[in-house]
Amino acid sequence: MQVEYLAVSLLLLGGVKSPEPQVIHQGIYDEAGCQQWKKNMTEMKTGFIDPGTGRPILNRQFICQPVDLDDLQKMLDRARKG
Repeated sequence: MQVEYLAVSLLLLGGVKSPEPQVIHQGIYDEAGCQQWKKNMTEMKTGFIDPGTGRPILNRQFICQPVDLDDLQKMLDRARKG
């Protein structure tokens, strides 16, 4: 079992009738690399407006999710065949 960590940014955007979540995949890292990415992102000062949408950012979270690369490869292989 080969485990790496999927880095994901979660943004909660406002500016419309109801808040809307936005998920941004940032890459796959080893555990130490993902924790460093998470620390850097958390400490980084960002604006209150999402540059991609122009909408206000109500909340943001940074997640390091463990991923079994062997299982991921099997899923990708099945998707290609199907």
